[in-house]
Amino acid sequence: GRAYLNGTGVAKEPSRAAEYLQQACEDHDMPACHILGELLLEGEAVEQDLGKGVGLTMAACASGVPAACADAGQVMVQMDSSPGDLKGVDLLWTMGCEGGDAESCELRNTIRAELFAQSEADCSAGKADGCTWLSRAYRWGEGVEADPSKAAALARQACEGEDYMGCALL
Repeated sequence: GRAYLNGTGVAKEPSRAAEYLQQACEDHDMPACHILGELLLEGEAVEQDLGKGVGLTMAACASGVPAACADAGQVMVQMDSSPGDLKGVDLLWTMGCEGGDAESCELRNTIRAELFAQSEADCSAGKADGCTWLSRAYRWGEGVEADPSKAAALARQACEGEDYMGCALL
């Protein structure tokens, strides 16, 4: 499929590429699912299908295709016209970054300041997931200087607010 998509060694035939990518994806070739997801999102060589495109891109990210994480996060940002909750986007870009995708690292760094401010406001307003995110940031020194005691206090606050991810950080 990739050869037909790029015209590598064969004539460039995007529609034929999509057929082969579909077959490979059905056989659990997650990089193929990522590429097919992108084609579906863009409506290139196939009829545009945002739902299926997002699903395939997210599945590829969750299956360890780091570049798919960058794309999945970008789609989430584009589909949300409001500032929204950046925690999910941050998680996707962190997964991609930890998998070695430089674009995911760059994208994650662009939202960290905004996400930190959002999480501080959420935590102050009693939203436990904001406290959990801040706890992680202080625990591992992500965007702030590591502060284990502050991380523990925030995790405790999150846990008391019944965010069990916060409890796991204690």
